[in-house]
Amino acid sequence: MFQTLDEIMSAVKKVLIPTDFNVKSLNVLLEFLRRNPNDQFEVILAHGYDMSYSFRDLLFYSEYKILKKIQSDEFRESCKLIENTYQSKLTKLKFSILTGSTKRYVRNYVEANNIDFIVCCNDYKMKFKSRDSFNLLPYLKATKVEIINIENTQNVVTELEHSEQLADIFLSSIEQ
Repeated sequence: MFQTLDEIMSAVKKVLIPTDFNVKSLNVLLEFLRRNPNDQFEVILAHGYDMSYSFRDLLFYSEYKILKKIQSDEFRESCKLIENTYQSKLTKLKFSILTGSTKRYVRNYVEANNIDFIVCCNDYKMKFKSRDSFNLLPYLKATKVEIINIENTQNVVTELEHSEQLADIFLSSIEQ
């Protein structure tokens, strides 16, 4: 029988992954996708960023400018490669900046975005490019959303420095 739009949309799970926007942080996403071969996901890569609350900063706030400042070209290229490789599993991959550093703010963000799962790696030590960045994980743990911990992600992709290395890993995993 035909599926309704609501049934199709409910089949896609929304996943939030806290990130520092380093290429190595994408290991969590890669391993999660590999472990769930039959499901479709909308993924939000979320980053904590502590803004000043000066009138000027609030007036000229631009998520795009912040993302441009803290994401490398290599990171964006790697994300495009992941989107192309896993296009049957990834319905959407987007980036989000969370500017509030309170449990209530993060909980409201998670609820407003209808997040089904939070995926993280407790072993991964975030390395932020900006002194204004902060780790979202402690705030995400205070939400009522299921947290999936992906362990040993360093076995998936080790010491990535160039997106060409990421391409080699994708190609080798496809050939197997």
